[in-house]
Amino acid sequence: MWSARFSIAAMLVILLVPAAHAVASGSHSAIPPEVLAGAREYVVSKVGEEFFDSWLTLSPEFSRLEPVDERNASQPTCPDWLKSPRYVVIYHFRIPEMPFVDELVIVNIRESGGWFEGVPHNEGLPNCLLQPEECEFVVDEDDAIAIAEDEGLPLGIEPWSATFLWAGREFHTYAWSIQNTCEGGRGEWVMIDANDGAVLARGEWLGL
Repeated sequence: MWSARFSIAAMLVILLVPAAHAVASGSHSAIPPEVLAGAREYVVSKVGEEFFDSWLTLSPEFSRLEPVDERNASQPTCPDWLKSPRYVVIYHFRIPEMPFVDELVIVNIRESGGWFEGVPHNEGLPNCLLQPEECEFVVDEDDAIAIAEDEGLPLGIEPWSATFLWAGREFHTYAWSIQNTCEGGRGEWVMIDANDGAVLARGEWLGL
């Protein structure tokens, strides 16, 4: 569970640093057809064809070949996907009827088009086929703010911020982070499941 004194800003950095790295580095050469086919097959195995075709759009300008980092290759505890050359295939996940859904899906695929076991937590793919409720997103920003109010989140000195995000490290679900700002460069946050409104975690953040 998140530390009670864990900055929400730091939490978002930890969740999204791999995504930012995926966008910023590597070779942006054309992705081979077998890799694109493997990526599509992998994503569809999680979310289904209708979800894929309706809401996911390939971002070839961000997708790339990632060579092996020799520092990872020499570490026996590193997962296979970090010890092998791989393609990082990036999709934009958007639902027009839900403007708050505007995320990146990050898929690591072998050069052959095959899949890796033990995928990273930041990929942004709930398993809609096994848990369809994880892909409903019935809790919008207003709902999440109301839940935070019921949870007793103090008003603070500035308007609350509401962020829709993939909480993959701990919860493997899409969630809302509702954050206030209090005096003294600190504040509190509440993380709320975007599918059922459950309060997943609560804590404090400290400014730098």
